Amino acid sequence: MAEPRSKMTPLLTWEWVVGLSPIAATVVAYVALANLSLEGAAVGFTTRALDGLCAGGLPAFWCRMPKPVTLLAAVQFMAFLWFILASAYMFWRVRFAPGYPKPPAYVPGSASLFEMASWGGIWLFMLIGGQIFPYRGQPLAEPSLLFAMLGLSLALLSLRMLAVSLRFRA
Repeated sequence: MAEPRSKMTPLLTWEWVVGLSPIAATVVAYVALANLSLEGAAVGFTTRALDGLCAGGLPAFWCRMPKPVTLLAAVQFMAFLWFILASAYMFWRVRFAPGYPKPPAYVPGSASLFEMASWGGIWLFMLIGGQIFPYRGQPLAEPSLLFAMLGLSLALLSLRMLAVSLRFRA
């Protein structure tokens, strides 16, 4: 009988915190920007940042945002910037940091190339603005925040699985 292979690994506390941090980042950004008179500054920053990024023909859904930029777009962009920082931290700490323990249930080499490509694909989709994909060409609405929070968290947790499988390859 073949030995069971497992890709399912328990998450450490810090991995849960980082993986779910886009939810907190989005809520904090929305409450802060809406209630602290920072809406104008955030919208201006988002407009300038997107104009600069998209001027070179960046193939991202962010470049298809309708103008003028709204508060919800600014909130999503702030959460997206947090996602980039959290992604860099998560990948570095799992893949390269010394002392990261092999998860107890993980069997090295159990993740196929297709699975690793799928995890990477989910993360890349969010990196190009996948959280706003359903709203391309139309103004964002409040339900878009829910999709963004969950999508960015899923992408971070997918990146974690990719980093684990790359670090502990057979």
